[in-house]
Amino acid sequence: MGVVKKMDPQWFYQDDGRKGPVDTTELVRALLELGNPRNVKVWREGLPDWIDAGLVADIAKTLPPPVVSAPSAHTAPRPSPPIRAVEAVAQNYRTLVLLVGLQILLVVISRVLTNPLLGLTLLLASFAVAVAMALFAYRLMAGLEAGTPTLWAVGIFVPLVNLVVLAAISSRAQAWCKRSGITVGFLGPTASSLAEFRARIQS
Repeated sequence: MGVVKKMDPQWFYQDDGRKGPVDTTELVRALLELGNPRNVKVWREGLPDWIDAGLVADIAKTLPPPVVSAPSAHTAPRPSPPIRAVEAVAQNYRTLVLLVGLQILLVVISRVLTNPLLGLTLLLASFAVAVAMALFAYRLMAGLEAGTPTLWAVGIFVPLVNLVVLAAISSRAQAWCKRSGITVGFLGPTASSLAEFRARIQS
């Protein structure tokens, strides 16, 4: 028997009304003729709802970068971030939360131990974790486009101050994840929610 060729999905898109059905090639061609193709709502059978074209991996890679317009008195809504940007923010946020938990655990254990050498080793490990926290805080805030990432990284590295900084970072990251439909648990974005997000976008 011959190999059955997978049919190209039939897409619909919104441009002064619903247009389609068209195959993927025709969809991309139509999107490229519009002002901000990544923000055009598209849908095909299997998707639960209409979605920005820029969030569909196979389509987004063929489109130009998001349009960045100068601020005005009537600022238009910001384009939805591409799927990879959403994933990067969620993963960096989850890693930062886990590093904070690890640092707390190391500090507690180092103070309980009576062996000075082992205690010193754990303190050095805690310092290394703090450096990693600063790095992921920088990446996270750069992805969120929230002020100067370097200042956030320095803030997360300073004892006591880092608690306030972490609370501010967590608030911004949780809001970002919520807008993207990613569930945040005790340890940051849940692994299952990230997997569901990828499956929802790529299905």
